[in-house]
Amino acid sequence: MSSRLIAAAQRLPAFPRGTRLSANPWDCAFSAIHRQETERMFYHGYESYLEHAFPEDELRPLTCGPLTRDNKNSEHNDVLGNYSLTLIDSLSTLAILSSSPESGDRALRSFQDGVKEFVRLYGDGSSGPAGQGERARGFDIDSKVQVFETVIRGLGMYF
Repeated sequence: MSSRLIAAAQRLPAFPRGTRLSANPWDCAFSAIHRQETERMFYHGYESYLEHAFPEDELRPLTCGPLTRDNKNSEHNDVLGNYSLTLIDSLSTLAILSSSPESGDRALRSFQDGVKEFVRLYGDGSSGPAGQGERARGFDIDSKVQVFETVIRGLGMYF
């Protein structure tokens, strides 16, 4: 067995000693442990993106660098719209996590900070000076994007 696989298995959540699982796998103890682990994994990915790749669209998972557009590799560029796609994608998850009794405040602060950063980069949508962000005026960016990717990640957060 590879050392990476062993390391990944060691990070799986362990049930506290004495936890009795019922026949229903989604009983309270089971779901609470996995809800916390899901939140931990989300924040790991989200905070890594903010630290290593923001404001680019995506984070390269192995190198922890931003995934940026490459003029020599045009088919790869289709999923990169240059509008902080991972940030947009994460806002809906943060909104849901804000209702968590354990970490709701953290999620709400992260959501509010994410919206502020997005407005700073792309403006607030108005026709005045506030409508212009550091990178663009809204989504008025000269960029070829893949419609399917934009819909499922950008608009999908509203569902």
